[in-house]
Amino acid sequence: MSIENQKTIGDDEYQYPNEEYVAETTPPDEQQPAEPKPANFFVRFVQNNKRITAVIAVVLIVLVAFKLMSSHRSKSIDAPPPPAQPVAQQPVQSVSAPDPEMMSKLDALKQDEQSSQTTISQLQNQLQDVRNQLNQTSVQQSQLNQAIAALVDQMKQLGQSIQSEETKKSAPAKKSAPTAPPVVFHLKAIVPGRAWIISNDGLSESVSVGDPVPQYGTVKVVDANRGMVLMSSGKVIGYGANDR
Repeated sequence: MSIENQKTIGDDEYQYPNEEYVAETTPPDEQQPAEPKPANFFVRFVQNNKRITAVIAVVLIVLVAFKLMSSHRSKSIDAPPPPAQPVAQQPVQSVSAPDPEMMSKLDALKQDEQSSQTTISQLQNQLQDVRNQLNQTSVQQSQLNQAIAALVDQMKQLGQSIQSEETKKSAPAKKSAPTAPPVVFHLKAIVPGRAWIISNDGLSESVSVGDPVPQYGTVKVVDANRGMVLMSSGKVIGYGANDR
């Protein structure tokens, strides 16, 4: 027996509750009017193919929903857009032409500012140079002070060494001071009552009677005729070997 025959037999043998209810409640054939066959066939088809019927119902529901959505979308597309709001235009402010005199003044002020900045920059550079020179001068001053301090120390050491040498030299017995060599006078010129004499060490004097002469005493006689001067010590001052 094929599968289709088995299915047909099963469908014929299966009795649904509704059919039982209908069979129980319906009167005999002679009392009820005969129903049309097409309606019985549709009901019987639905009862025998529930799955197919459910699928067909779902497809119909989807089609109806799609139709409703399409109509709603077409209505939304066909709706006219809202009118655009008018934009208020702001009044354009008129720009006046710049005043030439004012522009020239501004240019002059800019030039003055630039020259002032240049002058300030130069002054700052000069000030920095002065600071550098002061720093160099202070360094040189410090070096000079150090050199002076070192020189003072050397002078102190030299003075101490000289003093020690003098102390060593003064330690032996003192020698007698040497006697001065005798002074010798020669006659340079003579006139009655006055004579000009000169010593061997270059001392020149003009003498007359009564004048003192070192190491010779006082003048006693000035004799111009003989060309001599007589002293109180007995010495005679006359011309030298080369004086005449």
